[in-house]
Amino acid sequence: MEEVASSAPSGYAVLARLRLAAADREAGKTAQAAAAFEAIAKESGANGDLASVLLFGSFLGFAVYDRISVIGRLSPGPLGNVKGGALHDIVVIAVGLALYALLLFWGHAKLTGVALLPG
Repeated sequence: MEEVASSAPSGYAVLARLRLAAADREAGKTAQAAAAFEAIAKESGANGDLASVLLFGSFLGFAVYDRISVIGRLSPGPLGNVKGGALHDIVVIAVGLALYALLLFWGHAKLTGVALLPG
């Protein structure tokens, strides 16, 4: 499979190497599999800095929450299809604005090293 990985287009090469690393892991060759996964990450140029991990991790979190939320809205029962009131909307908006302000004034500079506001 390594021959296929070396001669294939880049996307297929990564997939072939991932399958090879997974096969090593299943065979109990954990050190070899870990080295293969590390090589794949280095070759792909994956960026593991804190800002990127937080940004894309939050996308993952929102996606998971959305899937759970959809399933909850579709299921019948006392907790499914519950109608929220205006108070719930106000609370959600207030929490969202508070998190936005926290990120704007303090969090962005603390997490990424780049302040959004001068000063």
